[in-house]
Amino acid sequence: MPKDVSGLRVQLLGQPRAWLDGVEVALGQARQVAVFAILAGRGVGRSGSWVTVAELLDGVWGGAPPASARGSLHTYVSGLRRALRSTGAPVDPTEVLASQQGRYRLVVDRDAVDVARFEQAVAQARTVARGRPEMALSLVDEALADWSGDALLGVPGPFAERERARLEELRLSALELRAELMLTLGGHRELIPELTELTERHPLRESLYAALMQALHRDGRTGEALEVYYTAHRVLRAELGVEPSDTLHALHRKLLTGSGAHPVARHTGWLCVTPPARCKAAGHGVRLRGRDDELAHFDELITDLLAGRGGVLFVEGEPGAGKSALLGAALAAAGRGGFQLAWAVADPAHRNQPLRTITACFGPDAGVLDVPADVDDDVLETAADHLVDFVREACSRGPLAVVVDDMHWSDEASVVVWQRLASSTRQLPLLLVAAASSGHGRSDLATVKRCLRARGADVVELSRLCDDDVVGLVEDMLDARAGATLRSVLRRAVGNPLFATAMAEDLLRRGVLHISDGVADVDAEEPGLSRRMQAIVDRTLQFVVPETLRLLSTAALLGQEFAVSHLLAVADAAPLEVAEHVAAAIAAGILEPAEDAVTFRHPLQREALYQRWSEAARTVAHRRAAEALSGSGCPIEVVAHQLAAVTAPADAW
Repeated sequence: MPKDVSGLRVQLLGQPRAWLDGVEVALGQARQVAVFAILAGRGVGRSGSWVTVAELLDGVWGGAPPASARGSLHTYVSGLRRALRSTGAPVDPTEVLASQQGRYRLVVDRDAVDVARFEQAVAQARTVARGRPEMALSLVDEALADWSGDALLGVPGPFAERERARLEELRLSALELRAELMLTLGGHRELIPELTELTERHPLRESLYAALMQALHRDGRTGEALEVYYTAHRVLRAELGVEPSDTLHALHRKLLTGSGAHPVARHTGWLCVTPPARCKAAGHGVRLRGRDDELAHFDELITDLLAGRGGVLFVEGEPGAGKSALLGAALAAAGRGGFQLAWAVADPAHRNQPLRTITACFGPDAGVLDVPADVDDDVLETAADHLVDFVREACSRGPLAVVVDDMHWSDEASVVVWQRLASSTRQLPLLLVAAASSGHGRSDLATVKRCLRARGADVVELSRLCDDDVVGLVEDMLDARAGATLRSVLRRAVGNPLFATAMAEDLLRRGVLHISDGVADVDAEEPGLSRRMQAIVDRTLQFVVPETLRLLSTAALLGQEFAVSHLLAVADAAPLEVAEHVAAAIAAGILEPAEDAVTFRHPLQREALYQRWSEAARTVAHRRAAEALSGSGCPIEVVAHQLAAVTAPADAW
């Protein structure tokens, strides 16, 4: 967890606990814990509020403390300092729990107190909820994960009682926001059990009843939704003597009259396997930037499909180019636009399970059970024939769109069936769509693309977005204009939508990005990548084998652009091996040839590879690289670049 110079972190959302440099602090008896909780709540950050003795007395004992309270307070402070010292941390307890002229302050970083993290994450979620519901949901889930029980569990005193009530109200408000976001993103079914429990625990909270009614209705259970209204009506009259609010009344009327009908994927005899949340989210909130031509082409294909004409579309682009978002936006109206939908996302965990991806498109209706990896060829062929026949039968009931996202993770048998279906699109009202990341290195998908091009089918390569589209995408996400520094930061994404939105989200999570008067900006460009961004960028390197990644980490020492001859000088590998790894990295889209050199396509990928070196190892590597480059006769400025990165004292060399 994040910590400040004191190394202290605090838990208040549950039974209060604290750790100093990873060692738990024995907080002591209940009133001593109450003193600690008041100080932790008020002392966040180096400039946190000082708490007077009078405030502590009132917070622990109330308005009429006993005569011994002041002495007990000093005892509690001394006890807390002893507990801090007993952890063995190399800090002065009087600097962690400071005192000054009858006042006290606990020095602790905001990110190291769960209450502060919770409040900040929920506030950020509300800020982005309209433009980026999936991001807001992630923030709310992260905030709620910090709770481990009732806030300030077991802590006595007026402060604890007031704070407990305040935090419980904030928690319920966060749960209501989460319900709104889940409904927006189509997660009504999994929300129903949670909302049912919440309405039982908080029977006077109308917003929970409203959310449960909507979730049940969207799941096709309108009768149960009406029962929830009648329960709310009965409880509110019995407990408070009031009628339900106008909002709840209006929702009730909509359900009764059918005017609040929500498109539900229930078409008798029709396939409608809805897309996963990450694709459905594209139809909610964030406008798709820079893809107008691709969306127009999708519209043409769907128009043809509704007219009974089939088609094929293969979408490819670098990781993070927005392939899933494009599919979600283009097919957001599926299920209510007059055609059937079968949609799946290939899972790398199932790559060795024959037909797993293509059967996932159709769900249980396809009638094909899981096929074991060691199945006989005859059985596999029979299952494949059954799937093709199933699709033909489905097309006889109405136009059908079959979508496979992340096809680079698909099992080989599913790719074969997909090719067979592609050849049927000329005779059937069947739109076949696949999306894959470039650089996958799969020969079967390369063959698919060649065959599609040979027959005149569409293979779309998603290009990078221009700077204006990248900025517009982030502005839509934040619902604010981008300031000058943020615009400069976003240029590091080099037109990659994932990198751009992930950077903005990461800066927002870390409290570095601020929104004021409709403008989003950061105070200054921060060097390096956070751990979260490092993980996101690392996932875009997933097609590169470990040996090539190691060589690329060495190449990252040389900078964004480097000569292969310089890499040969510093790499601990034979020239042929280096050439093979460079060729593999170019094929994977990590490197690209430049004039007399090779360059990393994305600065963020180069940064992620560079940060794989620990600081100590990086210093040694730069020092050795400088010596190797000098020994191979490289220009002095190339050697100087390596030495400039070395923080260790100069040696004889």
